[in-house]
This record gives sequence, structure tokens and C-alpha cells, in this order.
Amino acid sequence: PYAERSFTAAVAVRTDPSSPTDQLALFLHLTPEATADPARALREIAGKVTREIGVSPSFLIPVARDAVPKTEIGKIQRTRLRKGFEAGDFDDEVRRTQLLLGTAATVPDWFLRPVWQRAERVGTRPTASGRHTLVLAGGDPQA
Repeated sequence: PYAERSFTAAVAVRTDPSSPTDQLALFLHLTPEATADPARALREIAGKVTREIGVSPSFLIPVARDAVPKTEIGKIQRTRLRKGFEAGDFDDEVRRTQLLLGTAATVPDWFLRPVWQRAERVGTRPTASGRHTLVLAGGDPQA
């Protein structure tokens, strides 16, 4: 009930051209009912998509009706939306949604920084002479 169906499009996008996988971007025009509490509406939309399709949208992009390009017969032009997204045309909308929903992408760089340090040994077991074991834990520090 929060999105106008004829102005809603699910589009596969890539934020990194070298990435081997696509991400799901939902372009949608919110109904007047959704504008009262857009954060709630967007969370419900994302939850419904995840439950019913099994894919969590990476981007929820509320747009005006005229931002959804259509053909002369009214078919949504997803390719134009994808190209616009990848060119940065929707960066402001994406950022506004991230701030509204408080996603991880809104945490400033100075607030969270990875620190690599030596970990305490837990339950050591003897190794053969001349052999060593190196264990690395954590995510990619470049990500």
C-alpha cells in the first residue's frame, strides 16, 4: 500500500563495475499514505520483498513519478534507470534513504575503523618442530 505499482521498478545494478554480482535497487514512488512515516513504509517494503522473493534490496530509492522513465506504451525503462543509477544520478536519493533508515553506510569513517592486533592464544596444542600456524580472523580491511 506504500508504493504506486505503475511507478515501481526492481532493477539489477552494480556499484562496482568489476563486481561479479548484481545488487537489487527498488525505484518507487511513495503513496500519500507512506509520506506520513516514510521510514516505516520503506522498512515494510524491504521486508515484504525479502520475505516474498528471498532477496533483500540493497537500495530503496523513492523517486518522483516523472523520474521513472517509460516507453510510449507505458512500459518502465529499467535499462535507463540502471544506467542513471550507475552514473550517480540517484546518489542523493540513496543517501537520503540511508540516513532515514540509519543503515551501516551512514556510519562516518572516523567512528569505525578496523584495527588489527595480535590475539591471545586459546588452547594451544604443540606443533611439529619448524612448523607454524597462522590464523587470520575478521573481514577484509579494504572493504
